[in-house]
Amino acid sequence: MAQDLSRAGPDEWRLAIDALDDAGARIRRDAGQTPMPEHDALLARLTRRLRTLGDADVAALADDFREACLRVLCSADPAAPLAALGLVQDTLRRLLQRHALTGMPRAA
Repeated sequence: MAQDLSRAGPDEWRLAIDALDDAGARIRRDAGQTPMPEHDALLARLTRRLRTLGDADVAALADDFREACLRVLCSADPAAPLAALGLVQDTLRRLLQRHALTGMPRAA
């Protein structure tokens, strides 16, 4: 399959950042609850979107974000998982912001 070298526009990256922040807020609000199908669907959509837009670094951080979210949901004491989620989310947001400013080829 040929690689699609079209560039994701800044608006696509900003929408991805908004989706990341929305997902993080939802998971924080539901911290300590058992993951529900809507959590799985939310995280799956976000991960797919980021994999479509980004490179291997974005994909790896998207996976880390998803795992951190699941730890927050499953934890009886979510304080430490919430801190880890914050670090992963901030790192991923900065990477997405950098791509929004510089542009980059879409993933194949």
